[in-house]
Amino acid sequence: MPCHNKRPLIGLTSASTHIPDWTDRAPGQITDFAARDYSHGVENAGGLPVLIPAARNPDQVADVLERLDGLLLTGGVDISPRFYGQ
Repeated sequence: MPCHNKRPLIGLTSASTHIPDWTDRAPGQITDFAARDYSHGVENAGGLPVLIPAARNPDQVADVLERLDGLLLTGGVDISPRFYGQ
C-alpha cells in the first residue's frame, strides 16, 4: 500500500540493447532502458517511475514487483502469431 505522503512506485518494463561501439560510455556492454515518455507520463500522473531490470532470475523480478504500487507494460516487438497458432 502506498503511504499517503509518498508518490506511488510504478514499475516500467525495460528492454535491453548493446551500447554502440562509437559511444564513449561502456561500448559493447548491454544496457536496460525504457523510453523517456513512459517515465514522464508516470511522473506527470503523480507517480515515481522505477525501471524493472531485464533480470534472468524470476525471483529477483518478483522481489521488485512486490515493492511496486503499479505496473506499466511498455510494450515491444509483437509476438509472432505462429506462437499462438495463427
